[in-house]
Amino acid sequence: MMNETLLCKDCRHSFREWSDWWLPPSIALRCRLKHVEAKTTVDPVTGPKHEEAFYERCSIARQTWTSKPDNCGEAGLHWQPRHKKGLFKLIAKHHG
Repeated sequence: MMNETLLCKDCRHSFREWSDWWLPPSIALRCRLKHVEAKTTVDPVTGPKHEEAFYERCSIARQTWTSKPDNCGEAGLHWQPRHKKGLFKLIAKHHG
């Protein structure tokens, strides 16, 4: 069951890149904790392929189907409040 109080839009780790401002928040928000490093792979047919570093979208970090144990998941494992009023949600998360 999705935690309805620990939303990514209220989390201190979420942000929007300038190139994503035109997208709806449900897919535009990215997570600072989910950084994917740049890498270069070599395909013997087409040659080297460089992939830029990026921050994963929050919608992916909160999914459970990715089977990555360090993901935030539906329960908001890495959620931290962006504003002071969110402290009560954080306390409830740890004592709930």
